[in-house]
This record gives sequence, structure tokens and C-alpha cells, in this order.
Amino acid sequence: MSVSTQQRDRVAALAKTKADEALALARSIQDPWFRCQALSIAAAQVRDARSRKSAIDDAFSAANELTAPNRLVTVPAGKRQQWADASGPPGRPRIRGGLPRAIGERQEKPQGGIES
Repeated sequence: MSVSTQQRDRVAALAKTKADEALALARSIQDPWFRCQALSIAAAQVRDARSRKSAIDDAFSAANELTAPNRLVTVPAGKRQQWADASGPPGRPRIRGGLPRAIGERQEKPQGGIES
């Protein structure tokens, strides 16, 4: 298990009881894939609306660092509900705009030299 995986799992364990500590640990994760996941987990537990929004923004920033196509698709599909739940007040979630960039927006050529 990688260090980033262990850190993400630690964030998940901490988030319900020590959300601020979990958020700080999530922000320290080097790998953007695991940082995005950890920030999403922590954001869902942070009570302060400003901190929650900041965590969600940081999760989007981490997602935008991803380059693997499968992960670019997985992040919006898997985290959309967490982001919606965390972006609004408890009991009244709202969806936050600005999902990570779409694969179609990528500028580089796909592997194998085939252009779409």
C-alpha cells in the first residue's frame, strides 16, 4: 500500500471525529488522485461552510492535475454526490459547478497517434 493510500485511509478514519485534522492531512497528500479523494471525504465532514467550500475547491484542483483518462472520468462519476452533499448546508445539499475538465478538452494526442 502506498503512502498516499495510507494517508487517504487515515483521512477517512479521522474525518468524522477530527474533521479539521483530516482536512490538513488531506491537503498534504502528494498524489493528486488520493488528495482529491481525501479532500472529498474530509469536506463532507467539515462544519464550517467556508472551510468546506475551500476543501471542495482544492479537490477540484487536485482532480485537474490528473492525466490518466480513466481517472478523469472516475473523479466526476465517483465524487459528484460527495461534492453535492458537502457543498450545501446539512440537509440541504446543492451541486457545485465546475466539474474537473472533460477528456474532450485535453490538448494532447491520445496514445497510439489516433486523433479524435
